[in-house]
Amino acid sequence: MSRLFRLRKNEKGQSLVEFALVLPLLILIVVGIIEFGWLFNGKITLTSAAREGARVAAILKDETTATSAVNQTAALSGLTITDVDYNYITGGPYNVNKVRVTVEGSMDPLVGLFISGPVSMEADAYMRVE
Repeated sequence: MSRLFRLRKNEKGQSLVEFALVLPLLILIVVGIIEFGWLFNGKITLTSAAREGARVAAILKDETTATSAVNQTAALSGLTITDVDYNYITGGPYNVNKVRVTVEGSMDPLVGLFISGPVSMEADAYMRVE
């Protein structure tokens, strides 16, 4: 009986074994959160670049300058701008002139554990032409 009692009290390595079993799952969750945050930040940056391009196109009515504004907005992120499209809309229910800017881009994943290859993204923005 005393031998059984000694075996039961010796639990020194139990927490280490449990931690070793749970650690890979925790690492996968953390890497997934980082990967999602990286790609979500890219989508937000792409939307901001489209909004900036629409603002410049609505004020200056110059697509070259607006494309430059889109590229400058996305310059320091991991985005690669592949296409910028401008569509000037006249009329409408309130006879308002608008410009629609559609920006397409791609972004490489940061870690690449869950997603391989570049991720294609698209964002568009509308702005009233003054």
